[in-house]
Amino acid sequence: MDPARSPDEPQHNEALAGCYFWCSDGLIVRDAGIGNMTHVLAGLIKNGDFTQILQRLDD
Repeated sequence: MDPARSPDEPQHNEALAGCYFWCSDGLIVRDAGIGNMTHVLAGLIKNGDFTQILQRLDD
């Protein structure tokens, strides 16, 4: 994530060639399908972005 951007601004990850788009309350995978969603989630984990983009909600 670009440190100059607010967390509420839309973001995308060039490391995953634009396979996804995210903002403070959503993650959109460009291409439909479980394989594509899995690819993006695995890439987020590998790049260390998973917990920043998908934040756990309190019970």
